[in-house]
Amino acid sequence: MKKIYRIDWILAVSFVLSAISGLCFHLHCGHGGGRGVCREYGYLHEVPALVFLCFSVWHIKMHWAWYKGAFRNRSVRGKYNNIPLTITFLVLCVTGLMILFGGCRQHGVKLWHSWSALLFAVSSIIHLVGRYSLLVKSLRN
Repeated sequence: MKKIYRIDWILAVSFVLSAISGLCFHLHCGHGGGRGVCREYGYLHEVPALVFLCFSVWHIKMHWAWYKGAFRNRSVRGKYNNIPLTITFLVLCVTGLMILFGGCRQHGVKLWHSWSALLFAVSSIIHLVGRYSLLVKSLRN
């Protein structure tokens, strides 16, 4: 299997784990966090989210030529989903890192993180559906 497909599969799995753990965290703890179970959900969310972040940076780096073309040329295929996906990813990462490392107590940052996570999840699902056949085919190689 090619390196790009291995990265794509790691991204898909870490996305699902991060999304599910983030949803559980949000349903059980809201925007507050707190102690006990909420702290454990936080850890369960942080690990796959950080894996996703690291491999996303690698994924973007491998597709950097596409990004340069998307911002220069108006007719780049897929940019109407990929550019919003990238923007919501950046907002999600910045707010997530602010919460994780900054000890952020501001309710607004957590709201931005939650809403960007929702938009990112929708954009990611559209992105994955468009590449589903390539991902399945990569398992056969």
